[in-house]
Amino acid sequence: CIISQVVTFPYDTTTPLVAEYTAAMKAHQSDVEPGFVSLEGYLVGRLFCMAAENVSGDFTRENFLNAIGDTKTFNIGGTALRFGPEDHQGMDNVFLTVIRDGKIQPMSAAKTTVAQND
Repeated sequence: CIISQVVTFPYDTTTPLVAEYTAAMKAHQSDVEPGFVSLEGYLVGRLFCMAAENVSGDFTRENFLNAIGDTKTFNIGGTALRFGPEDHQGMDNVFLTVIRDGKIQPMSAAKTTVAQND
């Protein structure tokens, strides 16, 4: 079974983003197992904080969105989130994972075989 994810593999602590996330989880939610959903939430939370620091004037929706647009690129643990006038996605990467024998692993680490029909 192959699944697409919008964040990197949450158990690879060699990735700076995941190392920071794992440290934050241990410090603040040590009873919760790291995972894809909480890593995505961590990334969004960090983005919000970084953008909020750049808000000029009153903290309004418009000023918050302007802060994101004015900053354009946010580096969070080596992961770049980029925004532009017509690009509100932040990150265009898709990460593939494989579930094999009940274990999840990144696609690049998975040993895959392709069956060929004659």
